[in-house]
Amino acid sequence: MKDPGLPKNSLKKSKLDDYFKKVERNTEENLQEQSTSADVQKSLRCPKRKVLDDDATDDNIIAKKEKRAVRKRSSGHSMKKLAKSQMVLDCGQSVIGSTKCKDCRMMYSVDSAEDVAEHEKFHNAWRFRFEISRTFVPNFLNFHNRDHGNFKVYYLATFADGPFKKLFNEHMKKINEELGYCDEKNDLWSPEKRIFLVLSVREERMLIGGILVIEKISRAWTNVGKMEVTDNNDINDWIVGVDRIWVDSHCRMKGVANSLLDAATTQDRQMEFRSRRLRIAFCDPTDDGIKLARRFIETRYQKEDQYNGEILIY
Repeated sequence: MKDPGLPKNSLKKSKLDDYFKKVERNTEENLQEQSTSADVQKSLRCPKRKVLDDDATDDNIIAKKEKRAVRKRSSGHSMKKLAKSQMVLDCGQSVIGSTKCKDCRMMYSVDSAEDVAEHEKFHNAWRFRFEISRTFVPNFLNFHNRDHGNFKVYYLATFADGPFKKLFNEHMKKINEELGYCDEKNDLWSPEKRIFLVLSVREERMLIGGILVIEKISRAWTNVGKMEVTDNNDINDWIVGVDRIWVDSHCRMKGVANSLLDAATTQDRQMEFRSRRLRIAFCDPTDDGIKLARRFIETRYQKEDQYNGEILIY
């Protein structure tokens, strides 16, 4: 039963007011609940940094940093030490450990990168140790020369200028060491000596490919029977004495030595052909020198000048 004293829409109006009031209350309650929940979550949040700071004391931090620093320093030192002392496994390599270069004769360890680098540096310098610079090219234009076999042989006259002789003397000192030759007189450019030379070119650089130093002698002996042979006082039939002969290792077994000996026995000072080949004798030849002499005599001389397979020495 409706109250007659109340307006017609009062019931509906009170309900709307109650709704909005209820909404406001609910909102406030939610805010309070959220605030309370946030505080609880904040208090329960895992303090990662704080725990780490508490666990890691200052002493521990310093110790760890020092340990890392030591590791960094020791790692580099260990690698360098390993590079010097590391052993190479035998996996069928042709060379292990120390070896001797067959060309430059340097001893080095193939297991050491430092040794290998030093050998490469020395070997490259050794390959061009008998280089003749381009400034001396005009000198060779003034020297008599002739082609023998596959090579051009030069006769180095004694009128060569001072700088050229100085360079050549330096090269000859090294060549004498390789030959085991003691040049006490140091008379390379004397009138009694004659020098024949073969040039070689390597990587566009001019080098001594082979050299022959001879002298005029009047008598010699066979190396086994010791039979004496003389020049018979014939001015045009003297004996070529091979004082020194040397061929660069890169030019060996190519006919350089034979070309030099051919020039010395068949050419005069102007590199003109003689009427007959001169006889040849060798001074203190080595075993290899004896083999070279025999092959040369057997292929160049008549039977009467071969002395039954012997060679002439002096």
